[in-house]
This record gives sequence, structure tokens and C-alpha cells, in this order.
Amino acid sequence: MEQESCSVCGQPLVSDDVASCGLCGGRFHLAWSVQSKVQNCGVYRFDERSYALVFICARCVAHPPPPGE
Repeated sequence: MEQESCSVCGQPLVSDDVASCGLCGGRFHLAWSVQSKVQNCGVYRFDERSYALVFICARCVAHPPPPGE
């Protein structure tokens, strides 16, 4: 079985500190606690329209995909 890699940095996703991007769907490193040693490859933001946290990978933060894709 092949190990899944981060869609941003390419390193293995080996811990629970993983999120899925709400824009492109890629999985990336994101620390779920302040004690975590993982380097964040994205961010979380509060969406005021849906009153929910959304997770966005660093690639989509830098270059958002066009709407509808």
C-alpha cells in the first residue's frame, strides 16, 4: 500500500494532523493542537456565510482556483 503524500509539500501524511482543502480537495498537513510538531501546509478560516471552519491548502491560498472548479 502506497503512503499518501501532502498535496503541498509532498511529504508523507503520517499523523492525525491532516486536513482536506475546501477548494481543491487536496489533503495537507495542518496541526490540530499547539503541541503538534507538524509544519502547517495550509490554513483554516471561518466562513461567515456557512458559520463553519474551512480548510485551505497553501497552494489555493496563493493561487485560488476559478469559481466553479
